Amino acid sequence: MFLVTCNNSACKGQGFTEKSGPGDLDDACRCTTPANVPTGSMAGTCCVTHESHEAHVAHVRKTGDASCRPVTITVVPGGMKVKAG
Repeated sequence: MFLVTCNNSACKGQGFTEKSGPGDLDDACRCTTPANVPTGSMAGTCCVTHESHEAHVAHVRKTGDASCRPVTITVVPGGMKVKAG
């Protein structure tokens, strides 16, 4: 399993995923910042190149280039199983 953390110090959005294909790691981590944090970004994405989280993920899936939103990827032992109750 992977823990993905946005490197923007004002955000630090996080997400978990077991997928590692192009765009999967970026899709797992949704930013939490308002618009213009960082300068030029839209609300909910720290990437200043794309207009939304979904557009950023689509770009990464198509090109493999995720450089507009650096993240830290941590390998976590175990899997994503949720126990209810």
